[in-house]
Amino acid sequence: MSDSGNAQSQEGGSHGEDSTGRVTSPSVGNKVTVVLGAQWGDEGKGKVVDLLAQDADMVCRCQ
Repeated sequence: MSDSGNAQSQEGGSHGEDSTGRVTSPSVGNKVTVVLGAQWGDEGKGKVVDLLAQDADMVCRCQ
């Protein structure tokens, strides 16, 4: 086994904390989050989507 290892193991893996202190997740390719729930109503689902949208590249709404 060599001492060099790979870059990810030397830097603490593929995820950790960024310069702002936020915990980052590894890139997993395409990822979709769906918010469903008739019992929450439009406003409840909207609040959840607002929170999730902060880290999203795209937000779509269907009725």
